[in-house]
Amino acid sequence: MTNNGSTLSHEHLTFLEVLKRRSGIGKILIVGESFVGKTSVLNVLLTGEPIDQATKSTRFLNLDSFGLEDETIMESTGYKVQAYDVAGQKRVAHAIDLLSRQLLIATDLIIYTFGLDDPQSLEKIDNWVNDVNQAIEKLIGPSNSIPAILVGNKKDLERMVAEGRPREVMQGYGFFIGYFETSSTTGEGFDELKSKILQALTVRDLPEKDPQEVREMMDE
Repeated sequence: MTNNGSTLSHEHLTFLEVLKRRSGIGKILIVGESFVGKTSVLNVLLTGEPIDQATKSTRFLNLDSFGLEDETIMESTGYKVQAYDVAGQKRVAHAIDLLSRQLLIATDLIIYTFGLDDPQSLEKIDNWVNDVNQAIEKLIGPSNSIPAILVGNKKDLERMVAEGRPREVMQGYGFFIGYFETSSTTGEGFDELKSKILQALTVRDLPEKDPQEVREMMDE
């Protein structure tokens, strides 16, 4: 079976999902405005340790991997997570536009991040959701949106975002599965965030087809 259009076939997507599942790999995408601490969030997830200073803003795209293991969710289950950190500044060409295929295909979870010290960064989450959803539709056609988590970072700083406003933003969409407030400086909130990420990976509704069976379907 071949697919000559710009979108990927269901069989192709199924094959990628099977490979990821068999390899114990999860794929997440971190997006949000500049200076909300996306790279810092990724670094804490990566190292398990809070950071003591601000990290440089991502210029375009950063890829890191980290392991997750939580026996309270599923005994002896761990995942190697591939995390893509996308630059917050949108110039003439943006990573989501240029690399939508690499970033969004077979992605299990999207983390939308804002700064609790910056109300505008929360209000612009709608723009990021629209950009991601438009890219998904162009890539694989109309479909259910990828599950997402909303993260309010910089909890250690003076709070400028009104209580309850983040959940109001989430209510406009049906794909958010959780909201967490974190501090990359103190490490607060990251245990809960990690558990939710792992939970999202362990309950993925992935195909049960054998990879060889899927490959044969693609070759028909």
